[in-house]
Amino acid sequence: MDYYRLSLGRNDSCFRSEDVTMRRKNWRIVIVGLVLIVITLVFFFFMLSVASQSNDPVALMHTVGTVAGAVSGISLVMIVIGLIGKRV
Repeated sequence: MDYYRLSLGRNDSCFRSEDVTMRRKNWRIVIVGLVLIVITLVFFFFMLSVASQSNDPVALMHTVGTVAGAVSGISLVMIVIGLIGKRV
C-alpha cells in the first residue's frame, strides 16, 4: 500500500528515479546582509548631515555614495546566496 500514499513526506518524491536536491536556507547570512544594509543607510544619512560642514561636500558625498553602494551590493549578494542556501 506504500504506492498509494495520500501524502508525501518532506524527503519523499513521487518520481523515484530523480535525485532530489533539497536546499537549506542560510539564515545567518541573510540576517547579516540585512544588518549591513541598515548600517549602510544609517552611515549614508549620517554623512549627509555632516556633508554641509565639509570643505568639498560634493566629493565627500561622491565617496560616501560609492562606499554605500558597494556595501549595499555586497549585502544584496549575501542575501541572495543565503536564500538560495546549500544542498542538504
